[in-house]
Amino acid sequence: MEYLKLFENHSEYEDFVSGGTMVKPNVSHCVQENEVHYNPIPSPKDIVGSIAYYDGSSVKFALKDDYTSAMGTPIGVVVIPKSHMEDGKCRIMSLANMSYKTPETGTLVGTNHSDAQTAGANLMWGVINNDIAELTNYNKVVTVDGATTAGYGYLPSDYYIGTEGAVNNEADIDTAWGTGTSQSPSPYLSDGSKNQLYFTAGQALCDMNGKFNTNAIVNLSAIKTQTSGAFENVQANYPAAMACHMYHTSGTQQGDWYLPAMGELGYLYVRAKKINETLTSLGSSAVGYGLPDSYLSLGSWLWSSSERSGYESRGLFSSGYMSYEIKSHNDNTRRVRAFAAF
Repeated sequence: MEYLKLFENHSEYEDFVSGGTMVKPNVSHCVQENEVHYNPIPSPKDIVGSIAYYDGSSVKFALKDDYTSAMGTPIGVVVIPKSHMEDGKCRIMSLANMSYKTPETGTLVGTNHSDAQTAGANLMWGVINNDIAELTNYNKVVTVDGATTAGYGYLPSDYYIGTEGAVNNEADIDTAWGTGTSQSPSPYLSDGSKNQLYFTAGQALCDMNGKFNTNAIVNLSAIKTQTSGAFENVQANYPAAMACHMYHTSGTQQGDWYLPAMGELGYLYVRAKKINETLTSLGSSAVGYGLPDSYLSLGSWLWSSSERSGYESRGLFSSGYMSYEIKSHNDNTRRVRAFAAF
């Protein structure tokens, strides 16, 4: 008689498929192979909202509902599934906001902008009128009709499911815009696969190279060799990229984290509700972090590592509005979240 192994959770499955030792299955957890048809168990790295955690030896992943604090220290949330990335690695977002005052650990700020300013979470991008040679200038974004003539666009989001003027069906999540103006496409098709329209060449959403961008920016920073301590939030330091570069967590090191490109950043808003549900769930179990701050609750702007010109860089407002700002802007709504690949 042949048996199939039933796994208690996704972490156990991940250990098994990655070469871990398979224990002899308990009879109560076995079924005859010819009685049940099984679909492959999806990896948490392909499920947006999954939790990345450090168990004392390596970084592992678990679904939100499977994770417990006993498993290890949470370090991030999956925001881009591995199946959408050419390198086969998912992208996680930091639980902390970046800070020029505490760049190695980042900061959790309160729900008002003055707290963010006090914590050093209001970061400028960098030097104005300096067009970085290694970076492509993206002065347009694609819209759902395939045009690349608009300089800005609004992304759809799971936040608009069931709201007035938006769709009410979860299956229509990727056509749920909060505005009828200059709608940009979701990176997902209805089956969860990549929507190639999102990645149309020559416009900002095709830029998925945040790690490359960050390295190019950091190389220009006046403090590029600094590894610890606060730094000044001035143009010459390229604060947004440097804060990401200096940041690290349990199980990661400096240089692992980066300032996401515009295409990567767009993924946040499209599944923002799901991502924020995970962030909220970590409020009682996240070791050393407390309640992670929802970037959408603050009416804030998130910088990307993508340039529009020598004068301006791309980013995302909390309304899903993709636009651009002068690189030297650093008021108390200008925030940064770091990404890492696993």
